[in-house]
Amino acid sequence: MQEKRGFTIQTRDGLTHGPYNLRVVKAFIVAGKFTYSDRVVSPSGATTTLARLDELADFWGKQQQKQQQRQSIRPTGGHQRIAHPTGGMGTIPKVPTKPTARVARRTTGVPGRVVFYRGKVLPPGPNPNYAGNLEKNSPLKMMYSLYLAGKTGRMHFRSGRHTVDVFFEYGQPAYAVSERNETRLGELLVNQHLISRETLTEVLQVAKKKNRPLGQVLLERKSVSAGDIKTAFLEQLKQRLFEVFEWRKGIYRFYEGQVTGCSFPTEPNPFLLMAEGALKHTPQSVVVDSLMQHRSRRVARLLHPKISVEDFQLSPEQLKFYEHISNQDPLNDLCGSAVEQGILSEGDALRVVYLLWQVDLLKMGEELMGTRTQKQIEELQKLTKRLEKQTRLERLGLDGGASEREIRNVYLKLAKRYHPDQLPPGSHSEVTKSVEEVFALIADAYRTLT
Repeated sequence: MQEKRGFTIQTRDGLTHGPYNLRVVKAFIVAGKFTYSDRVVSPSGATTTLARLDELADFWGKQQQKQQQRQSIRPTGGHQRIAHPTGGMGTIPKVPTKPTARVARRTTGVPGRVVFYRGKVLPPGPNPNYAGNLEKNSPLKMMYSLYLAGKTGRMHFRSGRHTVDVFFEYGQPAYAVSERNETRLGELLVNQHLISRETLTEVLQVAKKKNRPLGQVLLERKSVSAGDIKTAFLEQLKQRLFEVFEWRKGIYRFYEGQVTGCSFPTEPNPFLLMAEGALKHTPQSVVVDSLMQHRSRRVARLLHPKISVEDFQLSPEQLKFYEHISNQDPLNDLCGSAVEQGILSEGDALRVVYLLWQVDLLKMGEELMGTRTQKQIEELQKLTKRLEKQTRLERLGLDGGASEREIRNVYLKLAKRYHPDQLPPGSHSEVTKSVEEVFALIADAYRTLT
């Protein structure tokens, strides 16, 4: 029996359809069954996306023209007088034209073809699929979520005047666009000593004159190899992605289905990008602020169905710290014991916890009273008993001849140390209660003496 030949479509939900002939594929695209980001295996065995399939190049162009025609004849607002079916007159509201998000330029080509994208940061569109604040959802968390969901699209980040676009293909970052000059392809090639500054200036003039991408001109002139371009593109992706990790504030917008014309196969390891972004580029203040509210909670390891700790290629010290997690210690004691045993510094231990917590390999459980917390509570309870036995002057460490100004200065100094608001976020409830008892005795002495 002759084997049936045609185009096999692999959709994002993991299902395989076909094989179909080209006419059926076009019909399914119009019907909405397939999208341009779905994978396709051609009769020759080559694999690409529907957007980059050469046989569909004219089809996509016609679809875009039809969409533009529909947009041009769509009413723009207000009301229009129409003839009523019964002979009378009526009014119907015109449908307002909604601005659509600008889609990055798509290119078609056979698999393996080097296609360069002369990208600029695109403005955020009005209808993102996901949107939020980086203070609530970190870039690491968003990158991890897109990887698990296998999403294809554009993630737009903005912090102040700085903007970065990161394009994802099936959950993996493929290309990034930034407005920083130092991350441009030519600058990276010069910094890596692959081309000279004079060569870059000359090639830029040729590229501008011929309106050609810089990378194509460099390859045509054999100034660099395809491997050099791949290395530079990968370095460019890392620098622009880690720029977002370094932000303390910002917003994000994700537009599913938007793809980039840059099809150079950089093939970055998403786990290594997550690890480097969390362990080296995330500000320490962000790590501390995220974890300090959980400092009294039990840290427990989780078994993830798709990823493991080995995927992140942690250092031996970091792996030793991970194995040190016994699922019984609060975060405060866990980091403290790592420092005492010389495994990691407290800051490095917090970064490891931050990384694994964001990717669901660790969880923060119930509130626990660790050894450090227990010792702190015992000291506060002893102080409370001693203050209760003392006079009000003795509580403040003063004698009978102290002036009101001296009393106030001593009180302010003690308040900075024992006021409940001075406790770090996430302190154990028993610690807070003990501190409140101590400060109540100090405040009572101050009010009585003044």
